[in-house]
Amino acid sequence: MLKPLRKLFAMLAFTAALTLSARNSGDVDNPHFGVRVTYDYNNTTSYNHIVHGGSGFSAGASYYAPIGRIAYFNTGLMFFYDTFEYDGETGEDATLARINGSLSMLGLKLPLQIGVKFYQTRNVRISVMTGPQLYYNFSMRSKFDRERAGDLEHVAKTVNSNGMDVTWGIGAAVDFNRHWHLQAEYNIGLVDFTSVRTIDIGYDGSLKRSEFSVGIGYNF
Repeated sequence: MLKPLRKLFAMLAFTAALTLSARNSGDVDNPHFGVRVTYDYNNTTSYNHIVHGGSGFSAGASYYAPIGRIAYFNTGLMFFYDTFEYDGETGEDATLARINGSLSMLGLKLPLQIGVKFYQTRNVRISVMTGPQLYYNFSMRSKFDRERAGDLEHVAKTVNSNGMDVTWGIGAAVDFNRHWHLQAEYNIGLVDFTSVRTIDIGYDGSLKRSEFSVGIGYNF
């Protein structure tokens, strides 16, 4: 637990230094709210031979606040629905099984990002951003078929998550015509969101998120 926290504090220090170095140049713009919708491609940082990528989406509200002249703070509250696919063999030789199915998750996420604008005109703003993203998982469900020694078992169960997990993200955004927003972002997990034993696919270990997202939004 301490190692992920050390990583988080180091990355927060980096973003703070980035903000301070950017505060004295460029054009100031105004704080505003917005709405965002993203397509999320989800994977994990481990057990990729059996836990594979799946699709999801996020939707919610955002808030943008300039810091100095070219830096800004971005946050919001997003509802998300994510899936992960299972497909592979699990267990030892005596209990070898083939599984096929999925894990679905429902929850809220809160981005806390610092961004820097490196191109801005009256109608276009291009920026990069980085920072942590907090996830609160209030529903996680595992559903798969498990075939062992010719017998097929259908498994559907609600599984335990760790409640909250944290990722670190880096991305880029384009805002144009004063209102429209496009973004692409990659987040990698710093804290486990569950264990593979909890999911019941025959392994002991932990799972962290690896998520790529693209989105569109509207700024008020």
